[in-house]
This record gives sequence, C-alpha cells and structure tokens, in this order.
Amino acid sequence: MAKFSIRRLFDVRDMTSGSPMACIAQFSVPLLIGNLAQQLYSTVDSIVVGQYVGDGALAAVGASNPVINLLLVLFIGISTGAGIMVSQYFGAKQREQLSMTVGNCMTLTLLSSLVITVLGVVITRPLMGLLNTPEEIFDMACDYMVIIFLGNVGTSYYNIVSGILRGLGDSFTPLVFLLVACGLNIVLDLYFVAVLGMGVAGAAWATIISQIISAILCILRLWRMKDIISIDRKTLRLHGFYALQLARLGLPSGITQGIFSLAMIVVQSLTNSMGTAVIACTTVVMRVSRLTQDAVVDAGEDLSMEVNIEGVSPASYQWYFEGAPIAGANQRVYNIVNTLNISIVLSDNVSFYT
Repeated sequence: MAKFSIRRLFDVRDMTSGSPMACIAQFSVPLLIGNLAQQLYSTVDSIVVGQYVGDGALAAVGASNPVINLLLVLFIGISTGAGIMVSQYFGAKQREQLSMTVGNCMTLTLLSSLVITVLGVVITRPLMGLLNTPEEIFDMACDYMVIIFLGNVGTSYYNIVSGILRGLGDSFTPLVFLLVACGLNIVLDLYFVAVLGMGVAGAAWATIISQIISAILCILRLWRMKDIISIDRKTLRLHGFYALQLARLGLPSGITQGIFSLAMIVVQSLTNSMGTAVIACTTVVMRVSRLTQDAVVDAGEDLSMEVNIEGVSPASYQWYFEGAPIAGANQRVYNIVNTLNISIVLSDNVSFYT
C-alpha cells in the first residue's frame, strides 16, 4: 500500500493515466469545495454589512454585483481558454507550447485588468444612475464598486492562475490558498466594518486584500514549477497564435456569461425601481441561491478539463472513453445534492443577513 503523503496532494497530476474514478474523485472534490468557498466572498460581505451597518448597506452591495460581474466576464473567457490549452499541452507533454500559453495568459490578464480597472471606475456612477439605483444607497454602492474595480487584478490573477493549476491536474493547491483567503476575508470584514466602522467600503477592501493574497500565493506556486513550465521574457511576450487561441477557446464561454450578466442587470434595474427594502431582500435570496447553484455551474465547466485530451497520445484515448461518463455522472450527482441543499440553506440561514 502506498504511503500517504500530504506533499503528494500538492503535486501536479497526469489525468490521462491511472484509474479514471480515482483521478476524477481526487480532482473534483477539492474543486467543488473551492467553488463553494469562492461564493463566500460576496456572501460574507453581505452578511457583515447587513448585520453591522443595516439593510441599506446590504442593498448597496447587492445592487453593485450585477455590474461587477458583467465587467469581469472577460476573465472568464481567458480562464476558460487557458484551462483548455494548458490541459491539452500538459497532456501532450509539450513543454514549450505549455510555457508560451501560461506566459501569454499572465500578460493578457495584466492588460485586461488595467482596462477593466479604468473602465469600471469611469462608468460606475453613470451606469448606476441609469440602473435606477435609489438615492439613499447610491453613494455606498458606487464606493463598493470602485474599490472592487481598483483591486480586480487580484481577482483576475487568482481565477486565471488557479485555472492553469487545475489544467495541470492540481486542484488541491488553489483550494488551500482560497480557504486561507476566505478566512482572512472574514477576519478583515469584521475588523474593517464592525471595529473600524468603514461600512461597505471596509467590506470591499477586505475582499480585494484577501483576493490579492490568494493570487500572489497561486503565482508563487506556478513560478516554482520550473520542472514543468518556463516563465521568462520570451513566454511573457504576447504571441499572436497563443493569444488568438485563448480568445477562440474562451470567447464562447465569455459571451455566454456576458448574456447572463446583461440579463441580471436588466433584472437589477427593475428591482432598483422597487426600493431599498426589495433590493435587500433580493440580495439575500440571490446570495443563498448562489452558494449552491453557481458552485454546480462552475464545477461543470471545470470538470470538462478532466476529459479534454486533444493532442495527447493515442494510448490515452481509452482513459477518455472511461473517464467522460464518470465525469458526467459526477456532475449529475452535484446537481441533485445542491438542488436539495437550496431549500435547506434558504430556510435556515436567511436571518444571518439582517
């Protein structure tokens, strides 16, 4: 029997060899936990401001999130394209192409972050006005959004680099870093909001600080994987082929999420016209719902990397035919379990928010 080692949990994993069931279980369990933890950022913000500031602050955080999500769909596209390309080149053991893909992802993420930061800060107040944001929460919502946009580099790099690590078969390391960041976010939320009285701005600062730290930890982890990839000036320089491939593979996912985000903005505009109390109520329901529903959607997208073997050796195709149905079964189990959880979470935890 192989001796258990904690260190092995942090190793990259070749998903095209070994037992499909064992590989998928080891990969998907940390992934599902991580997707649930990812939702805690906005959920904790909402709970803390609702408890220590009031329903107006809760409504301000809720009114800002559809706009934030719309402007961040660009990173969803980059992350999706990166995960596909990294898993393909890693499975095919093509080190140079893998390194170029990772390097181009890092550069594109930086450039995209700068664009989103500038755009987000500039359009925040005009856009929130167009969305019929009530006057009593307008300034709070704008302050929250501007701070989130100023720190979006942390959010984007964590999502991109954690996607790269998962493409390399390591879903455990991003989970550990995310749990550390979630714990820090809770502590900072309570300190900034409850102790210092910074209101929704304190919740926003807590979020971006914790996300920046998780991003730094992921980048350091990736930087140390010199036996698998090379990150230097050559790989960081944008290359037309890799940039276009990332766009081609990620664009469908980005457009899909963008359509959903636009729909949510329309819904938010209608909700805003009904007043602060309705916004706060809607925010609570959406936060609780996302704890389960979004985790399943994200898990479904990430599990696709487990059976993405384009470009790998013919010997691995048998793994594909065995592994694809198992991954699909995992997704159906997630759907059933989380659908049952929605009613339980809604009934037991709504009072936490106010």
